[in-house]
Amino acid sequence: MAIIGKIREKFGVLLAVIIGLALFGFLLSSALNDNFNVFKGNNTVLARVDGEKIDAQDFFNKVNENTARYQAFNNGKSPDEATRLSLRDQTWAEVVNNSILEKKYSASGIVVTTEEMVQQCSGNNPHQVIRQNFSDPKTGQYDPASVSRFKNTSYKENKNNEQQVWHFIEKYVYEDRIKNKYNSLIKKAVYVPKWQAAMEHESRMTKASFEFVSVPFTSVSDSAVKPTDEELNTYIKSHSAQFQNEDEARKIEYVVFDLAASREDSAKVKRDLSALLVAFHESKNDSSFVFQNSDESLNAPFTTKERINPAIADSIFKKPARTVFGPYIEGSFMKIAKMVSIKNMPDSVRARHILINVPNGQDTMAANRKIDSLWSLIKKGADFGFTALQYSQDGSKEKLGDLGFFAQGQMVPEFNDACFNGKKGDIVKVKTQFGVHLIQITDQKGVKPSAKIYYVAKSLKPSKATEKEIYARANMFAGNNNTAAKFDTAVIQGRLNKRIGNPIRMNDNSIPGFASLRDLVKWTFKAKTGDVSGTYSSDDKLVVAKLAEINEAGLAKLEAVRPRVEAEVRNEKKAAKIMADLTAKTAGKNSLAEIGAAIGDTIHKVPEASFASPFIPMAGFEPAVIGHVFSGKYTTGVSKAIKGNNAVFFVHTVQITPAPATPDYTSEQTSIKMQYTGNIEQSFMEALKKQIKIKDYRSDFY
Repeated sequence: MAIIGKIREKFGVLLAVIIGLALFGFLLSSALNDNFNVFKGNNTVLARVDGEKIDAQDFFNKVNENTARYQAFNNGKSPDEATRLSLRDQTWAEVVNNSILEKKYSASGIVVTTEEMVQQCSGNNPHQVIRQNFSDPKTGQYDPASVSRFKNTSYKENKNNEQQVWHFIEKYVYEDRIKNKYNSLIKKAVYVPKWQAAMEHESRMTKASFEFVSVPFTSVSDSAVKPTDEELNTYIKSHSAQFQNEDEARKIEYVVFDLAASREDSAKVKRDLSALLVAFHESKNDSSFVFQNSDESLNAPFTTKERINPAIADSIFKKPARTVFGPYIEGSFMKIAKMVSIKNMPDSVRARHILINVPNGQDTMAANRKIDSLWSLIKKGADFGFTALQYSQDGSKEKLGDLGFFAQGQMVPEFNDACFNGKKGDIVKVKTQFGVHLIQITDQKGVKPSAKIYYVAKSLKPSKATEKEIYARANMFAGNNNTAAKFDTAVIQGRLNKRIGNPIRMNDNSIPGFASLRDLVKWTFKAKTGDVSGTYSSDDKLVVAKLAEINEAGLAKLEAVRPRVEAEVRNEKKAAKIMADLTAKTAGKNSLAEIGAAIGDTIHKVPEASFASPFIPMAGFEPAVIGHVFSGKYTTGVSKAIKGNNAVFFVHTVQITPAPATPDYTSEQTSIKMQYTGNIEQSFMEALKKQIKIKDYRSDFY
């Protein structure tokens, strides 16, 4: 029964979320259908992958499912905006990948049989998700009979939607199993022949010592070799593979209007806080006073002087207890502070812990019993770290529960107080918002005077009137400057900070520095070059943008890559000029010393280099130079001028030491294979995508 309870506990949140999201999905479906009728002519196709459609409703159902899974494994916590967008993007990748892979599974004859599913879900060596959820809470051991008991009782009764939970588990096991089989097939197809391993051995183990002199490109001024647009475009075309845009990208220039408090708003906050000074000083229940009057949640750890705001830090330790300080500004808040006591406390603590999660809204009784039983085992001699590894439900379990050193206030209040008020060696039980912890204090250091301070904070946010005025200013800017020329002129005249955005792609959720500006992104792909947007808001900022540039898929336009191309063409022209000048300077010079004297450089010695690592000390990454060194042509003389990445070189190879002979290349073969297979799943997936057409219509739906 304990295991069944664990299943219910683990997936109770999941079921609640699935039901809630199913209702949301129904409402979303209705809204989407309304939009389809009006805008898309009943088109519900979100994408086409290799000719096969992905239905919008199916996609959003999958988003809901992944959101439910996230909440289930985060104690029912709803994802924030950034996580919600990330889950949607992950779902897109998952749906596209599955659409491609399902064809590959079929073509390769890969299946997951009924017998396999039985073994994966209830056999002696099941899938990890089964093992995790059907292990004995006391021993951590998996018992196949527990699955049978679950299927014969709770599953049949279906009192808590256990059948839906089980189908969810089975689906996950199936998808993971067939994907792993296909990935295993790909990895086993990787073969490293002996000749390749021999080449790798030679390139790494053959060593050379050499000398060089050089003329750096920096010796020629940029103004002396200014490339023309014709030369730049020629370079782009002749190196077209390096300048391809896989997707259309657009660039904006924009100005930001901060929704910040005015002087009048700040003055009012200061008056409000000043009016609380006497009451705060006289308060007998500081926690309650903070709760009633502060915009920040209560957090009153003992704090050393170094961690207190400098505006009050010196005074805190000189005044008597219960003195109130402020108002003063700290970040986006104005605060008053009340020091209630001072005592010697460690500056930082090291601890390890065992956590038993408690899902939101559920009773802590089971978690308390579990912690008590583990505490009893530890008292009898069980190792705390290995107990954490086996039972803790926190990521720190992999480090035997060790959290390292942390400062005052870094942990949630209950956990913090237990660690800083205890002493080294103590083991204490604490309940926090995450569950029930068993904590062992392993070290404390930096004991010094610390003050316990209560803070009342008021947010320095703009008033409604100020917000209205800022919105009006942003809207007026957008309305009055609706062309590129007017936009640029207004920025200069208004001394505004015009920001240059990174390339934006059609399905981006925002632009760097903003949590979400999806509507601005959508506007960007409907606008024409030079258009000016309306006002868009994100958190406490308003944005007005100008579409500056459109870079279509395919060969990049010069303006989109000008800085990069100019640098490369400029270096080519510098190299050509240097080499032309050197023809006369080095004529008749047969030794490196003579050439060095002619070009004004001393001989640089490189005692050891390998072909596999074309990096030269004092010169940088220079594969062309290393290639000449290992060619063996210059052991008795000096090379001709070599155009490198950063300079023009002359080299003399002093000695080449052959790689030591080896009868066995197994280690090289293994190393190369590991390099190939390490990221092969992602690389193979990207290769498959390049072979097909993916038509993405997501921007029509969100």
